[in-house]
Amino acid sequence: MKRYLSTFVLLLFIQSAISQKAESPYEWDWTSDGIWTGLGLAGSTGGLILIKNKEDLTIE
Repeated sequence: MKRYLSTFVLLLFIQSAISQKAESPYEWDWTSDGIWTGLGLAGSTGGLILIKNKEDLTIE
């Protein structure tokens, strides 16, 4: 039964990959999209640094 299930999943992935050969309706503009992506990554990194460097709670 496992063999049939894994074969079915493999065929499903292959069919999905074949059917997605069409052109994407989305475009990437390096000027605006790159800036927004960079700002998002910088904000996430800054937030992570702030959270990691805060003082722990005391028992009091």
